[in-house]
Amino acid sequence: MIRGRAIEAVRYILESAGYEVGEVNGEIDLSAVNEDTCIVVLCSDDGEAIETFETTRYSADLDAG
Repeated sequence: MIRGRAIEAVRYILESAGYEVGEVNGEIDLSAVNEDTCIVVLCSDDGEAIETFETTRYSADLDAG
């Protein structure tokens, strides 16, 4: 329940900042894109999940339709 509220709060902040936000399945909770920036978000209190997220290299093709 707390995690869900955290995700919604972060979604609201990113949308307010002009990002297009979507939910993602798997290791990340949200992705957010604007003109030339992509942000990935994990909301967790699991230290191992955070460490994995923190050390994983993510990439996005912003030109893909």
